Amino acid sequence: GAGIENVQDRFSDIFKNYLVSNYPNAQIYNNGYEGIDTEMEYNYGLVDFISKTKINPEFIVLQYYGNDIEQKAMKKGYKFPDPESFFFKGLNPIIVRLLNGSYLCNYLFWNNTTRFEKAFENYWGVIESAYEDEDLLNEHLSDIQQFIDYCRKNDVKIIVVIIPFLHDLEFSNRCFIDKLASWLNKSNTEFIDLGQLISDIPLQRRIVNMKNNHASREVHEILGKQIYTRVLKD
Repeated sequence: GAGIENVQDRFSDIFKNYLVSNYPNAQIYNNGYEGIDTEMEYNYGLVDFISKTKINPEFIVLQYYGNDIEQKAMKKGYKFPDPESFFFKGLNPIIVRLLNGSYLCNYLFWNNTTRFEKAFENYWGVIESAYEDEDLLNEHLSDIQQFIDYCRKNDVKIIVVIIPFLHDLEFSNRCFIDKLASWLNKSNTEFIDLGQLISDIPLQRRIVNMKNNHASREVHEILGKQIYTRVLKD
């Protein structure tokens, strides 16, 4: 939900509101943590959660984003550039202080510079290389397999929600979605490819703004409704 003004506009909250309106006793938990990968999602978001709360889920929605492979990749020696270190590189410290202390100055600066785009130039090549590494990818997919195995063992339904890099849907398909979708199909695991649902939506409406590639409120609404539809179907 980064960049969304109201947390109620996140897809998880939208899904919850649809579900509770028809099933008032339903309980929905958002166990997402910022900055963790799939392995940690399993350990903290699922195993640790069940251990502490004694709540056994009936349905799991696993969100997958293209950077979820990063931490596994870094352990194998892949070096991802840090875009934030480039944002203010070479700027006078006084200007940096002004940008950090003034919403107006910050807004004007970022809407009149290409620093944001340049900061990510080298990132996309590294992430694509990581997904092309078959050993790395298989190791990473084994983390998703843990969720699938848990669900099958405990008769829990699961949907994997695949979130593309919203600024470039075509690159997302080539980089990781086609690979992941093929693997999920072979394992007979249900998934939602968000990119297919929003392919006709212009970039300006897909993202928060041109300097923030996170999902817009409109995209969250579409995804929340789709998850609700899938859950009811099952």
